[in-house]
Amino acid sequence: MEKINQLLEKLNYKLPISLSKRYDKLKNLLIEVKKQEKEYSENEDDDSKNALDEIIEFYEQECEELQYDLIQLVNKKQQIENKSKAEAQNKAKVEAENRAKAENENRAKRQAEIRAKREAEHKNKEEEIKQSEVKEIQAEENTKNEKEKKPGIGWGSLVIGGALLILSAGAINYFGKRN
Repeated sequence: MEKINQLLEKLNYKLPISLSKRYDKLKNLLIEVKKQEKEYSENEDDDSKNALDEIIEFYEQECEELQYDLIQLVNKKQQIENKSKAEAQNKAKVEAENRAKAENENRAKRQAEIRAKREAEHKNKEEEIKQSEVKEIQAEENTKNEKEKKPGIGWGSLVIGGALLILSAGAINYFGKRN
């Protein structure tokens, strides 16, 4: 009966109706065994000994059968619990994998966005550098053009200046003689 009580504890004292009835029947049999033992102790004859032996044998047989059924029930309960645990672990594993995939996808998206942003910044910088180079080249060309446009003493100026000098000297001579 002690083994049966241990099995009942494992089952949290929750039994199907059929096993519950058998357990109650076994408790009643135990009461009958104790009555027969009491009768045998008061009257030790062969009939009471045979009756006691028969009821003890029947009680032990019922205990073994109930014990076997309870063991089967405990095993089924453990299988169900193990299956539930395995399913829960698999579910948790799948959820963890899904979370990891989602995180990796998010990380990849963020990296792609960062890469695109860097490339855009790099293109902007290259564009700015090209524009600044173009501005520098234009500024150099403008300075060259300004230098070319500046009046300077060139051959044409010298010829004209020389011609004016000669003419003015001739005019001075001409007007100087007239007076």
